[in-house]
Amino acid sequence: MGGDEFLLRRAITDAIFGDDAMRQELMRVGLERGCLLVRDARRGAIDRYWPAFRQHLVSAMRAIVPRELLHGRSTPITLDGPYRTRITREIQRTGMAVYEDSIRETRITLANSLATAPTVPQHLAAGPFSDWQLERRSAIETACDLMPISEDVSPEAFESSKRAFDRFNRRQGD
Repeated sequence: MGGDEFLLRRAITDAIFGDDAMRQELMRVGLERGCLLVRDARRGAIDRYWPAFRQHLVSAMRAIVPRELLHGRSTPITLDGPYRTRITREIQRTGMAVYEDSIRETRITLANSLATAPTVPQHLAAGPFSDWQLERRSAIETACDLMPISEDVSPEAFESSKRAFDRFNRRQGD
């Protein structure tokens, strides 16, 4: 009912992609490598901090969401506008240390991984997203959400997934 890892993942994602220096490092090592490093660092932190975060999520939901809404719902409550904001604020109030620790761990792990990764030529850094406006935070974040699926699907299936986001992220004139 609480959207599982959604709020914790969102906090980590916002911290990583909201950092200009981190986005520049991702481009330095190339999105194909950098996005996979983001995935691995974020997954490690989520795995480690999820049990503690879950306690705050459950407590916040019980404190904020009317009991009758907690039963029989198919849509996660954290994805609903009026409750998501209040639940997030309550978790920040009671569990800020979990947010901070998970973000710190992700940053450290990612920074260490990026530091040892080789630099790719600038003209190759964007990989399959070379037609996107990667100076925009949302474009690079979307690229990193899509990149890990490229390991498991055909190039055609990956291109089809990417195409769904092209109109939002493509550079003008491309």
